[in-house]
Amino acid sequence: MTTTTLVLGGGFGGLACARTLRERLPATHRVVVIDRADRFVVGATKTWTALGDRAVHTGTPRRQLPPAGVELLEADVTTIDPGRRRVETSSGFLRPRIIS
Repeated sequence: MTTTTLVLGGGFGGLACARTLRERLPATHRVVVIDRADRFVVGATKTWTALGDRAVHTGTPRRQLPPAGVELLEADVTTIDPGRRRVETSSGFLRPRIIS
């Protein structure tokens, strides 16, 4: 059986969730993180930059952060329809799925 789990948001929580899912689920289980930004910036660096304590940090490419076996989709989530088990993004729609 193949299943897909969508993680909406690739911040600290979303990446930690995806990493834990990947560690605990079988390799046949698909894990996809959806986030609009291609870079990951730690919030505290924004404050330090505003105060002049640090140079502007452009962040880390988000593609470097998920572990092997976790897909990353750079897109905006536009609609979440739990009744139809469907997530629409700026690049199309996805459905978490179960295939026997």
